Amino acid sequence: LDYKRDEDYVDECMHLIEQAVRVRVRTPHPVGVELSGGLDSSTMAAQSTRILKTEGRLPHVFSHIKHPDDSHPQSPSQD
Repeated sequence: LDYKRDEDYVDECMHLIEQAVRVRVRTPHPVGVELSGGLDSSTMAAQSTRILKTEGRLPHVFSHIKHPDDSHPQSPSQD
């Protein structure tokens, strides 16, 4: 890709993200998004919300918050 303006790169990136999310939310079933705390999952949640809102729906959003006193790893141990 060789665009003349920086904004064109941003526009193309957003277009590709929208297309990718739109294909994945094409379902009559509820849609869920897991937030990891990064920009990628936040972007997917925002895009799916924008797309589904036009249909009068919203995605179910999930996240994991570790308790400050929890010294165990996120996955259960194999004891």
